[in-house]
Amino acid sequence: MMNNLAKFICFSFISFLFFSKASAQDYSITIGTEFPYQHYLGFNLKVKDLDISLRTGILTDPYSDILIDALSIYDYPEEILDLLKATYEFGWMNSIGVYKRFGKRKQWYVGPEFKIDYLNAETTPVEIFETLYEDARVRNLEIIDENTTDIDFGLTTFAFGIRVGRTFQLVKDNPRHLLNAEFAIYRYISINSKVTVDGNNSGIVDAITDELLWQDFFGPYGQFPVLGISYTYLFSKKK
Repeated sequence: MMNNLAKFICFSFISFLFFSKASAQDYSITIGTEFPYQHYLGFNLKVKDLDISLRTGILTDPYSDILIDALSIYDYPEEILDLLKATYEFGWMNSIGVYKRFGKRKQWYVGPEFKIDYLNAETTPVEIFETLYEDARVRNLEIIDENTTDIDFGLTTFAFGIRVGRTFQLVKDNPRHLLNAEFAIYRYISINSKVTVDGNNSGIVDAITDELLWQDFFGPYGQFPVLGISYTYLFSKKK
């Protein structure tokens, strides 16, 4: 369901970009970092007082190490912690946002954002899943046995949030060079797991994994803030 929603939102956003091209006043690209979450590249367009932004980035060192350390402060089962630590080593992060400009010089902006992040565990010890799926035996499911040698785990997360920021002009007589300072906070709304055991994937196993991760982590601890700083180069549309 969430995958279909994500596809719909992405399609709607791309369509909006296409049909709003004629009315767009400016285009810009952004290079930035969000602590402790990602380094990213953004494409933006301005339509009247609205900024529309598409961002794509990666989660990698040192942010992955900081996130992994931060996970240890929460109180949840050890096997969940071990799985999350493996999962948050690397990720491909994506977001779509629409922001309203305000202030005397339109230097402030605020608006909603939708995030889709793809995480993948480089190494997933079998022992983690043996403990994680222990209760699944009650459901007459033998997910892992003594012959299991390889498990691949991928996780897609979906989150809604709000972003507020301020833009500063870097060069007095040149409005093309901008610096942005931002704060955002998100709430996870859904997750999709993909567990491949010895090359085989089962939707039932994925659903069980989603349930376990949501009830122990993403449900109760699913809010997260980020601080961002970025550079934007503005391409003014020709009159």
